[in-house]
Amino acid sequence: TTTAPAVTTTVALSTPATPPSPAAVVPPGYESITTADGRVRSYRVSDLSNGKPAPLLFVLHGFGGNAQAMSSFTNNENSLNEYDLDAVVVYPSGTGAEQGLPQSWNAGTCCPFATFELVDDVAFFDELIASLISQYDIDTDRVWVVGHSNGGMMAYRLACELSTRVTAIGVAAGALVIDTCAPVRPVSALHAH
Repeated sequence: TTTAPAVTTTVALSTPATPPSPAAVVPPGYESITTADGRVRSYRVSDLSNGKPAPLLFVLHGFGGNAQAMSSFTNNENSLNEYDLDAVVVYPSGTGAEQGLPQSWNAGTCCPFATFELVDDVAFFDELIASLISQYDIDTDRVWVVGHSNGGMMAYRLACELSTRVTAIGVAAGALVIDTCAPVRPVSALHAH
């Protein structure tokens, strides 16, 4: 009688991928801020303030977009220069790219993957606005957020939940996707759909 030799099975346990370093997340020419939840968030600033208090204008990309493409698409700086208007223009990036996913904003019920991961984008903007006010000559009565699609939805959420800072929003092809909206002060809105 022969017995079969013992078979040893080796199972390789995968380890989670090492999170990207901040340098991998932040494109060249962009700045970054590490939020209270430990996320490294990137943004690009165009300071067109001309040495006097200026509006702070955020320009938000849609789902799957990015700050770089939104900057090229909107061409805000050329328009501001053409009309001799001052502003500090900021192009922030949503989350997702650091994991190889489409970038998005957690506007409430939209959009993946920021909503799935419960990314606190309201806190991100609160922290970023405070940081920018400390670095640039910002007119805090003119903090504006414009966005397309998911970026427009995020603008609405900021108007509802961060009205202590945001004074006006512009929305293109977006919607209000949170259940309640109770700003503590009025926020002007322009909606194009």
